Amino acid sequence: MKSLGTIAKVGGALGYAAYNGIKSTNAQTRQLNQTRNTKNISPTGCGIIAIGFILGAIVGICAGSFMAFGIIFFGTAFVVSIMTIVSSDEETKQTSSPTEVSKEDVLINSNPKFKEVAGAIKKSILSKVPHEYINLQLKGLPVDLRKECFLQALLSALDEYNLMPEIPNETEKYIDGLTAKMNISEDMLASKSQYVDFTKSLIVQDILHGIIPRRATLTRNPINFQKNEILIWPFVGVVLYEEVVRHQSVGASRGISVRVANGIYYRVGAFKGETLTTSSLQAKYTGSLIITNKNIYLYSIQKSIRLPYEKILSFVPFEDGIGIQPDRMNAKTIYIKGLDGRFAFNVVSNIRNINE
Repeated sequence: MKSLGTIAKVGGALGYAAYNGIKSTNAQTRQLNQTRNTKNISPTGCGIIAIGFILGAIVGICAGSFMAFGIIFFGTAFVVSIMTIVSSDEETKQTSSPTEVSKEDVLINSNPKFKEVAGAIKKSILSKVPHEYINLQLKGLPVDLRKECFLQALLSALDEYNLMPEIPNETEKYIDGLTAKMNISEDMLASKSQYVDFTKSLIVQDILHGIIPRRATLTRNPINFQKNEILIWPFVGVVLYEEVVRHQSVGASRGISVRVANGIYYRVGAFKGETLTTSSLQAKYTGSLIITNKNIYLYSIQKSIRLPYEKILSFVPFEDGIGIQPDRMNAKTIYIKGLDGRFAFNVVSNIRNINE
């Protein structure tokens, strides 16, 4: 019995040591998983391994052999460990995947005053305070954060302007002056959706006031404009769809077939049916929609179309596109998708009033 008791004590000691080792390893592994993906043994797996240790000890005691205990002990622990690592892989992926942090969040968290200063500058921009006063506000931040803080405040202010029924006079001139003094390039502003929407709002506002806007430019214009024709806005990467109408006869016949000669039959009966008409939109071309004060151009490598406003019957607005109905007999509606439908509809439906 002494030898059996010794085996039991050894088994218990090894089991306890293994449990503490796994517990310590798991604590260190969880810390490493915060910065990289790795496979980990879950707490459930630790319990399974502990049960395997206990079973190995019991079998060793019953067999009265330390060698049998050791073989079963380590063999069970090895098999269960492999199974546990594989089963816990998916759980580890969910907990160890790095969290995506935006650039703005990094800047805000890097300095406790960043958000406060950006909010104050936004109010200053909306109030059109002088540039010197904004510079004083920025001095509360490190030099490397000032430009980004100003840009964040400007974009937030532009969001406010875009919600206004009408943008106040001199706002565009004031914004242009600020961005020039802060060394914010036109290319940087053009990449921001808030500034693009701000420009669109100014264009629609000009048209409603009877002014032909001159804010858009094309680096390479593929269209030969007519005399005194002015670019209003280009949409690049749009898709032109055409409506395809299909007619199909559907119905059923009934009656009997009478044999007239060998291999020849005559059917006596009636057919009753109707014509089913279906329509669908089919993509035709990918290219650009160019809006001017005189025409609408649909430009693509395969085909280009010019639609004068006086030859357009109506416009159909969509959230992501616009429909154009030419003023011709049996002309199909042209659908253009992949653009700001609200803005395009406001421009084309009101620019004709200026031409008249």
